[in-house]
Amino acid sequence: MSFATVSTNNGHDGDNGTAFANNSEVLADYTSRSIHIESLVHNALIEAYFSRHARKSYFLGCSNGGRQGMYAAMHYPDDFDGIIAGAAATNFNYFWGWTGILSKLVGAPDGEASPRFFTAKDWETVHQEILHQCDFLDGVEDGIISDPDACEFRPEVLICRKEKKPGDDCLSSIQIESLKEIYRPLFGTNGKYISPRFD
Repeated sequence: MSFATVSTNNGHDGDNGTAFANNSEVLADYTSRSIHIESLVHNALIEAYFSRHARKSYFLGCSNGGRQGMYAAMHYPDDFDGIIAGAAATNFNYFWGWTGILSKLVGAPDGEASPRFFTAKDWETVHQEILHQCDFLDGVEDGIISDPDACEFRPEVLICRKEKKPGDDCLSSIQIESLKEIYRPLFGTNGKYISPRFD
């Protein structure tokens, strides 16, 4: 049994921000075209190497890849025999809005000068407390929360009993308020449900 895999960067490197959006060709790759082209290249490479067509062809993507998988299914249904589109990022308006709100909740634009800023140590403290509160919910303490929606994280148990100092395994009241916002669903000013909470 033989198989081949192909992947794509969808027209840009993932760590270079959104500057790619200023190039219409790269933007077309990112939004709609790259997975279809990848399929054509994939098939041509398989035929050249194995001297025959692939028996089956599958696509797997998550987040933006999930969105692209859904786009491929709707616009190029013959490209793949099966598509796994995980956590498809299809509502970019809400996604970027929630991302902007999150950045404010953790200290933007002031960064480390903000009382809301979380150090890497703070996030490790949060992570460990979430595991402490919720890891056992699936019946196995294994460092994995199998059903994040079943976890009702109570960040207030992490509040510092005295003034917070660097390296403390506790959080300030302002940081606790940020966590409460981060781990609850997002609603608009008119009460309309916008997005689920962060896991």
